Amino acid sequence: MPNDHTFTVVAILDKHRADANGQHRVRLRVIYKSKAIYRATGFSATDDQFKYGVFTSEFPGATLANRKIELLRTEILDALTALPEVSLEAVRRAVLHGLAKAPQVSLFSFIDDMIKYESMIGRAEGTVKFYRKERNKLFDFRANLTWSDIDADVLEEYQSWLTTKRGNKPNTIAASFKFLNKVFNRAERKRVIDSNPLHEQFSRPRFVGSYREHLTVKEIKLLEKYIYDEKTSFSASVVGAWFLLGCYTGLRMSDVIGFNFEERIYGENIIVNTEKDNDTVSIPMHVGLKRLVKFLRELNTRCYCNQVCNRWLKIIMPAAKIKKHVTFHCSRHTFAVTYLELGGSLDALQAVLGHEDLRTTAIYAKISNARVKREMKAWDKEFI
Repeated sequence: MPNDHTFTVVAILDKHRADANGQHRVRLRVIYKSKAIYRATGFSATDDQFKYGVFTSEFPGATLANRKIELLRTEILDALTALPEVSLEAVRRAVLHGLAKAPQVSLFSFIDDMIKYESMIGRAEGTVKFYRKERNKLFDFRANLTWSDIDADVLEEYQSWLTTKRGNKPNTIAASFKFLNKVFNRAERKRVIDSNPLHEQFSRPRFVGSYREHLTVKEIKLLEKYIYDEKTSFSASVVGAWFLLGCYTGLRMSDVIGFNFEERIYGENIIVNTEKDNDTVSIPMHVGLKRLVKFLRELNTRCYCNQVCNRWLKIIMPAAKIKKHVTFHCSRHTFAVTYLELGGSLDALQAVLGHEDLRTTAIYAKISNARVKREMKAWDKEFI
């Protein structure tokens, strides 16, 4: 039975410590019997970026950040209100971990709620669509599947079903199990299940490495020359310019399609990795990127859909004297490989691309052999 206590959850700027950029951590605070209990939010801000419990317009992605804070605040309030007995330890657990274990939540209801939450916090439309597709795929496998059914045997059966009945390839199957891992990890954090079944007596399918086509620096310059040529058709210039933006920033196709100059351009920086991961990573605009942004503003035309862009790229590449078959997503690969070859670090690239797992980013390090060869030349000077 819910308690009758009244709790207040306040978002505050923790000014006890500042990072190198002068930012303080944003935390949620609950006071119980003169004791303050804090919950991390994952955000940091300056005094100008966070005032009176909310992010100001000075904070990049303020609307999305405030939405996420409010959802987290609601989660804590729900957990506090549901406490059958109120004590300092119980309040602390509720603030830090949310609701206690709730086995009555069905598997598919839990997944539906998770997808709804991901959509509410502004997850990319393509990602939410992928989650729904994976949810329906699991439902097609076994509509009456419950938490207690899931063990190593069922997971192996699902893997076999994806291969034989759905005809999925290894990387598609790996993506399906990556989605399941996200569901199980969330359920474990919410105490719906005791532990992630993918961590117990089951070898989760992994992605199979494959070559990722990308443009070299020389080819990027050829593309630049082509799109800025007055003889190039308008549509070719539009597609080429937006593709080049991906080469310069690593933005996903969904981010490029929804690109908003007012929201993305922040002083001399361009904000990347906000739509899918809700982070506010930004990169400084180099001369070529500034020139491109100006050109895109002059074009005043949004990026076409993925299919149309890919059709145009088949025309653009040979016209620009680039002998490669690329899709729009190759622009993201191009940024990653170029970033590493020009001396960027792997962990910084992970932040820009928004990869949860460094191993995903490390794929580009394998592609970037040119940088290894260049750096190994330094050994010649030492070992003559």
